[in-house]
Amino acid sequence: MDTQNILNRLDTLLLNSFAKIPPHQKLGVLFSAGVDSSTIAKYAKDVGLNPLLFTFGTDFSKDKDFAQRLAQDLQLPFHYLHLNKETIEVALPKVKQLLISARIDPNIMQVSLSLGFYLIAREAKKLGVDLFLSGQGSDELFGGYNKYLGLKNYDLRLKMKNDTDNLFKVDVVRDQTMTKQSGIDIYFPYLDRKFIDYVQNLPVELKIRPSSPSFWGAKRLQNQNKDRFWTQLRKNYAGQASQNDESTAVRKYILRELAKQKGLPDYIFNRPKNALQYSSGIQKIVENVVRTDPTCKYSASPAPEPA
Repeated sequence: MDTQNILNRLDTLLLNSFAKIPPHQKLGVLFSAGVDSSTIAKYAKDVGLNPLLFTFGTDFSKDKDFAQRLAQDLQLPFHYLHLNKETIEVALPKVKQLLISARIDPNIMQVSLSLGFYLIAREAKKLGVDLFLSGQGSDELFGGYNKYLGLKNYDLRLKMKNDTDNLFKVDVVRDQTMTKQSGIDIYFPYLDRKFIDYVQNLPVELKIRPSSPSFWGAKRLQNQNKDRFWTQLRKNYAGQASQNDESTAVRKYILRELAKQKGLPDYIFNRPKNALQYSSGIQKIVENVVRTDPTCKYSASPAPEPA
């Protein structure tokens, strides 16, 4: 497949997805300044939706500086909600109750992810926002999680498909449950059915690639290099290889190329993935609250997903 043709097709499908957004809505973007939400923000600006960018975090936030910088570069209004221990403690019981009512396990990870959306929605409602745009789904479609690196081609495709299917049962329900408490719905541009179908059929080598461009050859993917790359990735995953190996993976490669083509700066399209509950610093506070207050009882989180 020609990479430029793929990028053009991805661009067309995302534009079609954005065309489904009601024109009268006042929009906000759930914005961490990762490549997922930054691409959504850029498309929203380019199609004339004039969104407001909303970022939340604590004193431990890794997102705030990136978000402020990109908001300035895009010339879009930016709103940052600073969260502290007291704010989180007050919201915790309500968030846990909402998760239980949505039949989602209120473990620490789910509570941490939910808190930010619940609180930022209250802030956004004061500014008249009635629809959020979210970059949810990008990691499952484009290979953003570290856990994918240890899988062979068929197993990788199957795992990513299953994760995408599960996304609609847990993550989408969770996020919508939190923001609807403030009367705000969420639209997920990456989760348009035609976009999903197209991306799931792309070669996995366009989603997870080595950091050295020369590794693949100039014009085409070579089978010998493919086999060597995936063998090396499995060694990396098992801790058997040097971090300086030429086959170190770039996750969500084709999405990063699309972001680059759309004009996003390199500090965004080259920014490594950071899980939101960690990059915002929320989970660190939640864990501290649960550890110091015996009345706060939450089920244990699943093993954390490496960024």
